[in-house]
Amino acid sequence: MALGEPVSKTVNARIITASNKGLTEQVQKGAFRADLLYRARIARIEVPPLRQA
Repeated sequence: MALGEPVSKTVNARIITASNKGLTEQVQKGAFRADLLYRARIARIEVPPLRQA
């Protein structure tokens, strides 16, 4: 399959996100899209910083 082919292909993809900023505040400022934040929060796992270990 080459770029631009008219044939669709089904894929299975997973995206892992991380941020060092408060994304809720970024959405309120208009610096981050609300729909992306919603999708990122569907299955959320928080990992504490190593300094808290």
